Amino acid sequence: MKILLVEDEGHIAKGLLFNFRRQGWEIDWAENGEDALEMWASHTYDLIVLDVMLPGIDGFEVAQRIRRVDGRIAILMLTALAADEHRIAGLECGVDDFVSKPFVLKELLLRVAGLLRRTQWIPPPLGEVLNFGKATIDLNEPIVDDTPLTRIEIDLLQYFARNPGRLISREELLTEVWGYEPGTVTRTVDTFILRVRKIVEPEPSRPTYLRSVRGAGYRYVPSGKE
Repeated sequence: MKILLVEDEGHIAKGLLFNFRRQGWEIDWAENGEDALEMWASHTYDLIVLDVMLPGIDGFEVAQRIRRVDGRIAILMLTALAADEHRIAGLECGVDDFVSKPFVLKELLLRVAGLLRRTQWIPPPLGEVLNFGKATIDLNEPIVDDTPLTRIEIDLLQYFARNPGRLISREELLTEVWGYEPGTVTRTVDTFILRVRKIVEPEPSRPTYLRSVRGAGYRYVPSGKE
């Protein structure tokens, strides 16, 4: 498996290079956004580990440019910006998950391993068209209202579509959609739900199709009615 690390802080990058290679992963290192885009354009990677705060082009812009071309490559963003608006901004750019700095190395390695595992998955087909809430999504060209969907957004919607009416916990989504180990603690699921509700709900602030079950998880209601 091959990773592109985009990180301008040398001491962090060198530590990650050492530990990623110990896991048996092949890894290239870019110190800025411009070099990252050039390396991505000329190589094939399974995952990009991308810092937000970079000299020149920042991580948000790098992710956005890559997503215009490739909706399937996994992108894990490293950020010291923990506020929800920054996470939402990252999702708008098409990242698959976030790890906040300073991070615990073991947690980061587990998250990277999970995303690498899911890059090898082929989700069970639901036909060429997925009807979900107000959205009709052509899975061959998944674009809704001029917004291309990433692979993980499609996988998330497909997982709900295969389990209509069933209560699905956050932990189940993290293990079955993101590929993470049980017990992983992250707000990733909630942030992604906010994102996909904008796509499938007529009124995202009052969801009828993708409903929250307080303290338990989410339930997909295909009819939008009780």
